Amino acid sequence: MVFDYVSTSSGLVSSSYSGISSVASVATGSMIAKGAPNVISSLHVATGALAGALLGSRSGALAVGPVLHALGDRMPHHDIGWREFELWTSVGGVIALGIARGPLDPATVGGFASAAPDAEHVLRFPRPGGRKLFPSHRILGWHCPGGVPASIQVLAAGAILGALVAGGFARRR
Repeated sequence: MVFDYVSTSSGLVSSSYSGISSVASVATGSMIAKGAPNVISSLHVATGALAGALLGSRSGALAVGPVLHALGDRMPHHDIGWREFELWTSVGGVIALGIARGPLDPATVGGFASAAPDAEHVLRFPRPGGRKLFPSHRILGWHCPGGVPASIQVLAAGAILGALVAGGFARRR
């Protein structure tokens, strides 16, 4: 399961997977990392946001986010092979939390902090020794395949984020 992303001169990103090619318009096309692995980032956003909401502390949410990310990577799970879906549901989740609860609400901060390590899958960050920066992405065997199906992860992420966004809007009344 390897994706190959190549930026074109027109600002489009061409991707191919198992011989199937597609072209998607991506504003940061030249920033897409070649051969980025698949991840379920929307679940990282949801678990970080839930922890932030439960903690009620921005600093606590900021601290626990990366820990939850590492634990989420360790949980045996299946990944999604649709990069654009992953990108937009994750970014959309953080934006929805920010609109509903405020950009500095602990849930928003927690969602962002938990998903932020996956930015190195999409953006070109330095790779000392050819390895990624975040510990759970550097340690061979830490990211466990199998276990929880991608559909269940997306459903859980949607339910958690939906409840937190609705709760944010309800608090404003």
